[in-house]
Amino acid sequence: MSQSPLTAYREVADTLLAPGGTYALEGDGNDRLLAGTRSSLIELYQDCVDQFSAQDMIEADGKRWTFQEILTQGSRLGAALQAHHGIQSGDRVVLNMRNRVEWFIAFIAVTRVGGIATLANSRARGSEMRYQVELVDARIIIADRCGAERLREAGCQIPIVSTEHLDREAARGKPNTEPARVAPEDPAAIIFTSGTTGRPKGATLTHRNLTAAVRQVSYISRLGIELSARRLNMGADEVQASIPSPSLLLSFPLFHISGLTNFLVSITSGALITLLRRWDPDEAIRLVEKNRITAVQGPSMVLKDLLERPDAAERMTSLMAVTVGGQATPLSLTQLVSQKLPRAGQGTGWGMTEVSGAGSSANGEVFRKYPDSCGVVLPLIDLQITGPDNQPSSVNEPGEIWVRGATVINGYWNDPAANVDSFENGWFKTGDIGRLSEHGLLYMVDRQKDMVICAGENIYCAEVEQALDSLGLFHEVALYGVPDERLGEKTVAAVVLRPHIVNDPSTVQAKLSEHLADYKVPSEIIFHDNPLPRNHLGKVDKVALRRHYKDQGYARNPH
Repeated sequence: MSQSPLTAYREVADTLLAPGGTYALEGDGNDRLLAGTRSSLIELYQDCVDQFSAQDMIEADGKRWTFQEILTQGSRLGAALQAHHGIQSGDRVVLNMRNRVEWFIAFIAVTRVGGIATLANSRARGSEMRYQVELVDARIIIADRCGAERLREAGCQIPIVSTEHLDREAARGKPNTEPARVAPEDPAAIIFTSGTTGRPKGATLTHRNLTAAVRQVSYISRLGIELSARRLNMGADEVQASIPSPSLLLSFPLFHISGLTNFLVSITSGALITLLRRWDPDEAIRLVEKNRITAVQGPSMVLKDLLERPDAAERMTSLMAVTVGGQATPLSLTQLVSQKLPRAGQGTGWGMTEVSGAGSSANGEVFRKYPDSCGVVLPLIDLQITGPDNQPSSVNEPGEIWVRGATVINGYWNDPAANVDSFENGWFKTGDIGRLSEHGLLYMVDRQKDMVICAGENIYCAEVEQALDSLGLFHEVALYGVPDERLGEKTVAAVVLRPHIVNDPSTVQAKLSEHLADYKVPSEIIFHDNPLPRNHLGKVDKVALRRHYKDQGYARNPH
């Protein structure tokens, strides 16, 4: 009888993590690391120069830049930020731009001089951007034209360096300037993740968080190679040699943890990163074909858009890995990938900004055997399913997911209340509800936080409900998510109109777009004649609203 996928997985994992191995576990508790983990991003950048200097690093708008060009520009811009803008270690520099080559240069520049790269949501409204800038007390902002205009319109007074002048700015910096000396626990980046109140929180990621996460992804990759070698009865090095040079189509925004970790993992493996100005599945397929792209990660919407093109299978034969990020993988998408790209490996997992990306992973045979799970907890994470009494739950008993480890943040920037709420005796309380099976696999049950994940974007219901209420049109409002094949989830607003107000969904959506980022505007507005259903605590019963949505056929006939 053939070996079970989990038995094979654990045998290979134990070998890789054993003392003396390439990925040996070193240290204990929160200090537990994989052998070979760099102490800072600055060391990662030096590795890139040493190994990949002449290789192409980025393609954008038909133009390519080598590792040497990007890293040299980053070094010079960092020197200019020090000399002409007074940036010192620990200063926050906000990056506010769409995915473009200047983002990479700016991120390298800021972190190389010991600054903290603060990754603003470039899709947000100006008032949201200004809040993020003021929360971290930013020294300067590096922004593209759109971001700069929104910030100025919102009254932001912090100095802005335009991406249009970044080459000129970098030219002011001295070449070959020595990088700052940073400690592993020094902050490197701040990424904003909304709380249940809708107000952004600044998850503060250290150099150690990020380098540990990068090394852990390298371990996952090697684990997959070793498992493939076993299955094919080949040597692992032989399998490695047969794999094409890595090349990534970056579909996540770089202000997301998935975008940031994709960037860092790609440069440490010498991969070419291909950027899209905006999401366009036809252009994406053209680039996959042209650049022989081997990996695509993104929300289910991105992958479905690609695979539903009639010539997708013929034009994307180079793809070796297809991974859904930011949400659970719909079964229909798993089947579509298997049908169109039978050679491509699939994977999923669980993670969040506060754990520097992934906390568990399911790939290859484990994913095929347990497609509804989030996989195996990764080696740098301690994960506990916690009951209402703050004690560990039993096998298969749901509870809140608590985590700790080298990739878990130490806290939120300038938010002591959130830190008190989120940490307990060294554990980070994620707010997600999960269970651990008898096989040690993690399964998601629910989200404790009132949140919808639409096309990979976190939408907190409280924020949208506040915006709906502020319009003065409704007696009651509630926002909830419903499954959507393309988006993963979409948002539905349930509202009860005030007297003499006209039932007009498009007008409501237009008014909301004046206050919210476009992706936060509800996909549908459902008008209720009677009060919204409530539970025994007097709270709006969103389970009942979802049931009403389904029973009334709104999914087939949206208003």
